[in-house]
Amino acid sequence: LRTYDRHQPDLPADTHFDPELIECARRLHPKLMPSERPTMKELIGVVARMGGHIKQNGPPGWQVLYRGFVDLLHNFQLLQQLGI
Repeated sequence: LRTYDRHQPDLPADTHFDPELIECARRLHPKLMPSERPTMKELIGVVARMGGHIKQNGPPGWQVLYRGFVDLLHNFQLLQQLGI
């Protein structure tokens, strides 16, 4: 995720992530992912926010991205189990 954030931020997120996972991120943080086909930068912004990233501290690091991605996966699994 860090590599994409720094080197290919405009790459469409659905090239590497499941559209359902992207939709879950959009539902959790719609203001951070306003476009129809979000970029890696938008998805990483959501993951970083979920991991506790503070924008003033620079780009997100490994630990923040890990925490955020685990949280996103847990929310995704919960939404699947609830059938939402």
